[in-house]
Amino acid sequence: MNNVFIVLSTIHIGGAEKRFTGLWKSFQENANNGITVKLVMNESLYQKLIESGEVNTDQKNIITANLSGKSFWQYRKNVKSILQAQATKGDIIHFVGLSPVIKIKGTKQLLSITGTRLNVDGWINMALILASALYANAIDVLDPKVYATTKKIFFWKRKKIFRTSNSFCDVSVYTPLPLQQKKDWIVFLGRFDEVKQVEQILLALPYVYQKLMLLGNKEYHFYILGHGALETKLKQILNSSEYQHLPITIRFQKDPWVIVNKSKVFLSLQLHNNYPSRSLLEAMAAGNIPVVTDVGQTRWIARPEFSYYIPEKFSKEDLATALIEVFKLDAQQFEQKTNLARNLVLAEHDISKMQAYFESIYRQV
Repeated sequence: MNNVFIVLSTIHIGGAEKRFTGLWKSFQENANNGITVKLVMNESLYQKLIESGEVNTDQKNIITANLSGKSFWQYRKNVKSILQAQATKGDIIHFVGLSPVIKIKGTKQLLSITGTRLNVDGWINMALILASALYANAIDVLDPKVYATTKKIFFWKRKKIFRTSNSFCDVSVYTPLPLQQKKDWIVFLGRFDEVKQVEQILLALPYVYQKLMLLGNKEYHFYILGHGALETKLKQILNSSEYQHLPITIRFQKDPWVIVNKSKVFLSLQLHNNYPSRSLLEAMAAGNIPVVTDVGQTRWIARPEFSYYIPEKFSKEDLATALIEVFKLDAQQFEQKTNLARNLVLAEHDISKMQAYFESIYRQV
């Protein structure tokens, strides 16, 4: 094996992009394993990763190009051109999400299926994922149910189908401030899209704030941090008269640990699944209590002993009730729960485990 090329096909930053960029960084920092890992991505994604602090301009082993094009076929042509110029015999090409369904002579392919359902983006996308899996020499799957389905469909590849061990976060950066320095802040951190239910969160906040104020605290603040397709709509809602005097901030935060190390509550209210949300792990490591939708494998991360659950299709009353329960905790109860959350991250979600998992797969492809 000479090189591994991790190919990110999207133009937006999501959990998968952060996770595999972090994996790539770990390989750069621990380069004594005989594997050179390179990152291939769209130029626009590269700029966003720089802005978010995920990568630096002086880092090596990054290949950027205009991969996406105006159609799948243009994307296919662009990726093939880049890889034919870069990859040599014995290299491994690691496609994340889906591949352009190509073969590069002398190379082998690993596909990482990152969705919580095969048809999460429609039937056409599902067909492309299955075609990508057919071309792959090995398959890495995030979701347990998708893993089981994939093994049934590609039964002749069973020994080359693996399930992702975990997500991870940098616990040296995400470290809670002492409780007396913590603020009654409630944070959402993620992509502004429908799956994250960020619009529903914002629409509930006038009612939620009114109910929280009955507890007598005057220092509540809601941070909605990120960017994405719904950003303009969210800011339009925030500019409406109902929100004029509410303590709500919507912005992109390059250094989110500055907020979450000081906040007390983290909202992860996705549809379908909150596993294995890196933002959720970061918030837990930073001493936040998770308020989460009780969906999918969410409880694998947000355990009952320190988390609060609301329905997938939550109401403003559901969200208010959960937050009131959190803010009624005394100092000892709060610290007990947040210590449990951080200890779970320390024990099970270290980057070294994820690197070892993928290094093992690369040697088996």
